[in-house]
Amino acid sequence: MCFTADSPAFELTSRQYLRFLLNVLTGAEAIDFHDMAKQARMSEAEVEVHRLIQVVNDINHEMVYQEEVESSFQRARSSARRQIVLLAVVQAVVLVVTATLQRHHLMGFFVKSKIM
Repeated sequence: MCFTADSPAFELTSRQYLRFLLNVLTGAEAIDFHDMAKQARMSEAEVEVHRLIQVVNDINHEMVYQEEVESSFQRARSSARRQIVLLAVVQAVVLVVTATLQRHHLMGFFVKSKIM
């Protein structure tokens, strides 16, 4: 979110601060069940049942969301693990190839130097 002031009356100096409160209600908290009860002519028990149903639905949606997040982390972790294993294999291959080439060149050097 970006907040700007269109009026020069709201300009702040370097030592002034602007504080505001943002209150966001979601799920069962956002529904005015008392107003719903008045409009639908429901008893307090019926209102409470509707509120509890909404709370259960909110919990269910949150659980589904958490499962999706966990699944995403599992995929990222397995992908990272595969990349680490691949990097280790590549390093081992490079090490073996380098050692083999060094051995070959050193053997040629020693033969030319008549050390061996």
